[in-house]
Amino acid sequence: MPGSIKLPKLHVVLLYTMGWMGGHLHEFIIGDRNFGMPDQDYPQIGLEREDRVTLAAALGSLKIFRYLYDFGDGWEHRITQQSPI
Repeated sequence: MPGSIKLPKLHVVLLYTMGWMGGHLHEFIIGDRNFGMPDQDYPQIGLEREDRVTLAAALGSLKIFRYLYDFGDGWEHRITQQSPI
């Protein structure tokens, strides 16, 4: 994935990869920061807006992050950077 991809687009890529149609809240946990789209019905303290953040800017030197999807069912994925072959 290019580092220039913005987090909302990465969310869509992950949805398609998993075969999901969307419709649930999601969150990226990258280091000690949490990114997502704020929801008035479910406010989260410390949640940063994801819509202007690229993957590279969020990751910095990190090579791993967590992606949470569908808070009711609690899907949590650990995403890592693989070394080029």
